[in-house]
Amino acid sequence: MRLARSGGAMRMAGLRRAALGVCLALAGAAPAAAGEAARTVATLFGQPITAADVKLESGEPQAAGQLRQRVLKATLERFVTENGLDASEADFAAYARFEAEFRRADLERRRKLLAAIEGELGGPTAPHLSEAQRTRLEQQRETLRQLQRHDAQRAAAPPGQVDQRRVLGPWIAGFKAGKALHERYGGVVGMTKFGPEPSGAIVALLREHEQAGRLHIAHAGLRAAFWALVERPPRVTAQPGRVDFTYYWLKPVPRD
Repeated sequence: MRLARSGGAMRMAGLRRAALGVCLALAGAAPAAAGEAARTVATLFGQPITAADVKLESGEPQAAGQLRQRVLKATLERFVTENGLDASEADFAAYARFEAEFRRADLERRRKLLAAIEGELGGPTAPHLSEAQRTRLEQQRETLRQLQRHDAQRAAAPPGQVDQRRVLGPWIAGFKAGKALHERYGGVVGMTKFGPEPSGAIVALLREHEQAGRLHIAHAGLRAAFWALVERPPRVTAQPGRVDFTYYWLKPVPRD
């Protein structure tokens, strides 16, 4: 029995030593991991960007996407400020006029469409509609009626002017910055669902900041992934000579 107890004690002591070794290893790894996360991998306008800021532990391609978001946001905000491109009272007024006219035109278009659908469902040709045609028309009618109810609710509780400007301000400034960037730097223009994007001009602006030392990416792998992402050609490009950066709220309201 004494030998058994002695063997058990030795095994317990061995387990304790192993556990202690694991704890010491983890304790050593924690400061190292924390130090890596705090390591500066880039600087922008004198401000450090750490590995943790861009989630470098997730891999260079993912970190490059995080870095791109940070760099574009700060760079475009700086461009807007330096060039006086913030939304002005005239901008807000022009946008409000466009929005009011657009809503009137859209309401009229939907009113006419609803009347036409109800005419088909209740008119002399209604008995000749197939089941599929009737179902499609009834679904369209219900959608238009839902939009009418939504319009009534929105009219009863319009958004506050301050809240609306908080949303519209950056939106308008972004359009103004895009136009100003293209006028200054030129380059390829990508076409998105929000309108033209001065892709080539943005690359030129970022390269300018890099050459001036305002943008510096110290991590070689991250730098390569960042520029590969930033310089990737847009999926759809505007035809040369047919680029139109006119703010859409200054164009005539489209009518059917």
